[in-house]
Amino acid sequence: MTILPFRRPGDQRRQTRLSASKDAVIVLGGSENRIPVQITDLSAGGARIALVSETALPETFSLVRGEGDAVKTVNCRLRWQHCKDAGVSFY
Repeated sequence: MTILPFRRPGDQRRQTRLSASKDAVIVLGGSENRIPVQITDLSAGGARIALVSETALPETFSLVRGEGDAVKTVNCRLRWQHCKDAGVSFY
C-alpha cells in the first residue's frame, strides 16, 4: 500500500489529503448492516470513499478499517455523494 500526499491546484482544504487504497466497512445501526468500501483519499478530518455498489448512505454512520488488533472505528458525517463515490468528515 502506498500513501502519497497531494494537493490539486486551487484546493483550499485545511488538511492535506493522502491518496490511499484501504479496504473498510461502513456499519449502519447494528453490526448486521455492513457495506464494504474502499478509502481512496484520507486526511485528518475526513475521507473520500468508493462504494462497491451504488447505495444511498445515511447522514451519519461508522467507518471501520483495519484488522485484528489494528481495527479503528471512526464516526462519519456524509458531506456529499455521487453514484458510488462519497465524501465524509470525521467527528
